[in-house]
Amino acid sequence: YHWIKRKGKPARRDIAPIVVSNHVSFIDPIFYFYELYPTIVASESHDSLPFVGDIIRAMQVIYVNRFSAGSRKNAVSEIK
Repeated sequence: YHWIKRKGKPARRDIAPIVVSNHVSFIDPIFYFYELYPTIVASESHDSLPFVGDIIRAMQVIYVNRFSAGSRKNAVSEIK
């Protein structure tokens, strides 16, 4: 096993309300959800993935179509 060492703790939501992070595996979002319990923004295409789609729907993600300016604008409105 590989253990990740953490230093400190996440900032409070009133100080840092948005976390922007690129992830390299399906494990990363699980860690963020466990640690921060955030509202997640995800690509619409993830909704149709077997099993993963069910999980992210249960997490009540905000879907965004990366190729639609209107969709991106709606996602920003939902975040605010």
